[in-house]
Amino acid sequence: MSESLGWVVGASCRRIRTQLGITQDDLARYTKGLGLRWTASKVGDFEAGRYAPTFATVLVVLLALNLAAADSGEADAGGFTLADLLAGNGLVQLTDTLDVPGDHLADVCRGKNFTEPGQRKKYGFTRLRSPGPLRPDEIRATAKGLAKLTEYVEPFAAGVADVLQRSGLTEYRLAKQLKMSDKELAAHSFALWRSTFSEERDRRAGSDANRQKKGRVSRELRVELERALADGDH
Repeated sequence: MSESLGWVVGASCRRIRTQLGITQDDLARYTKGLGLRWTASKVGDFEAGRYAPTFATVLVVLLALNLAAADSGEADAGGFTLADLLAGNGLVQLTDTLDVPGDHLADVCRGKNFTEPGQRKKYGFTRLRSPGPLRPDEIRATAKGLAKLTEYVEPFAAGVADVLQRSGLTEYRLAKQLKMSDKELAAHSFALWRSTFSEERDRRAGSDANRQKKGRVSRELRVELERALADGDH
């Protein structure tokens, strides 16, 4: 039986955290310092493999574990690596048709190559089967889906670029406060308001608004933004 990559990485995180003698709340504080808006419960979700983490999230968690190890005096010369999050966890399900031993994935993280002659047989994939060629109706459905995706992605990317170009000092300061890049703030602003933060503030406050009203509207917008970030953050 194989386990998902999220479950394997999460189980290893829990093992390393326990080895360091830190709590889920401790690890959450380290991840917050690196930009993840995590609580102890989100650490628990990660360790239980309740969702598929992004590669960036895995790297941040790994860095947090190394920082915790350094602070506790438990870090060795090499620290923890991606290989430590994958090794010794049985079979890992990478796709619906491919299971790979965790130790072999750890070897890849150490620089070994799956594609060298004879390596497929050596690594002993336990389930590698071809689903067969796509049927004509599947090809048409896939092409239709990609076309719809392109129709959405291209305008969104153009909109984000336009918002980024119109961003000013207010947006720069806000991005810094929220520990995100200018591009990330522009993307969230476009998704929420189709405008920059300051443009939406001025629109809601009105042309005759004083500084006090603009400040109140700014706080309301920031709450909206932070709520959206929390809803989409793992």
